[in-house]
Amino acid sequence: MARWRSRHASHTGWSPSLRCRCSQVLVRGDDLCVTQWLNAERVARAQQLLETTDMPIEAVAGEAGFGTPLGLRQQFAAQLGTTPSHYRRTFREVSRPRPAQHPPQALTFPR
Repeated sequence: MARWRSRHASHTGWSPSLRCRCSQVLVRGDDLCVTQWLNAERVARAQQLLETTDMPIEAVAGEAGFGTPLGLRQQFAAQLGTTPSHYRRTFREVSRPRPAQHPPQALTFPR
């Protein structure tokens, strides 16, 4: 089992310390912890794609490692309390450049 973990972890491109941490978690049998961590990493990747690309949600789900768009939506709801589409719209509204506002003109009073 340890040889299998080591061989497959090395193909992930993860750093040695991360591979070691994952191996420790797997040895303990704490699969829930690994699943939660993996889903958090997938949601973070999906957030990045939603912020920086115009990829359809289905493509984002696949690229982030979710089997289906439903899996992505469920994890978004669980972790962020929103949907991927709503997240993208909100991110774009917040990051949209605001029009320049003119400074207020000085008030002059008649003498």
